[in-house]
Amino acid sequence: MVSLNVVQTLTRRREEDDTEHEAPDQQRRRVETNPCAPAIAQRVIAAVPGRKPRLMDYDTEAQDIIVHAVPFFKLMISGEYAYPDALRERVWAKQAWAQATHKLQVLLAPDIGALQVIEQYAWNLRSELKTAAKSYVQGVFGFKTGTSSAVMAHNRDLANALLKDSSFTYQNRGGPEEQPSGLYEAEILQMVINRVYYKGTKDDGVILRQFYTPFPLPALALVISAIQCAIDKWSTGQWNGVQFREIEYKPIYDRHIKALKKFRDNSIKILQFDIVRDICSTISTEGWCVSLRRRSQPGVFE
Repeated sequence: MVSLNVVQTLTRRREEDDTEHEAPDQQRRRVETNPCAPAIAQRVIAAVPGRKPRLMDYDTEAQDIIVHAVPFFKLMISGEYAYPDALRERVWAKQAWAQATHKLQVLLAPDIGALQVIEQYAWNLRSELKTAAKSYVQGVFGFKTGTSSAVMAHNRDLANALLKDSSFTYQNRGGPEEQPSGLYEAEILQMVINRVYYKGTKDDGVILRQFYTPFPLPALALVISAIQCAIDKWSTGQWNGVQFREIEYKPIYDRHIKALKKFRDNSIKILQFDIVRDICSTISTEGWCVSLRRRSQPGVFE
């Protein structure tokens, strides 16, 4: 994917240029025993065994870097792969830190805890998408509350119909004598994406617009997976607390990526047109327009 390649290239260049552009006050922060090594992120709250590192554990300078690093890290989760292994996750956190320090013109190295704070946003992004999907699924598809046998039968049948062949991803799910149409153009996809990536001025699709245009295919697969999880919550007839856990939904996410790529490749082969790229371009354009409309409304943004 373009996003990670760009970030990796920029990171390498910035690592080479860091010492050349270092300000005098930053030079004084270098470790005295090694003038070529940057200072390390400083904790203001000591590590506690068994507790994950937190943003507040660090001084204001390190906190600022972490805050600026998180969107770059989430970009790699969105643009490359949503369930990286521990090694890849650590590499991406380091690259995100390098991007942030260059942007802020600060020469400061992360400790392991600071990288772990950044890495927690892989889970955070998946959780955001799950919450957004959950908030829309009932209203969009018509699941009903209640415990009567008729209501529960309705919900089970509806969940099964939506999950069959991923029909919830179609703009028009069709009917007994009508074929579904508009694959990957269901309105709920855009709704969830707008809420997570384009809701506020500090959301990722806004501040890193160039990397989210067109909207990344892996991110679309993750959105689809989150919506599927929200539908699964109704599969027993009543809403239940199905968790968006990696062990269950990573294979589902992988299947959605595979299906998206197959649809893309077939459209190019048969129609000489990349339908998936066109869909993703429409998503990013609509998301940006939504953010602009909201930005013009007083009190909408923080």
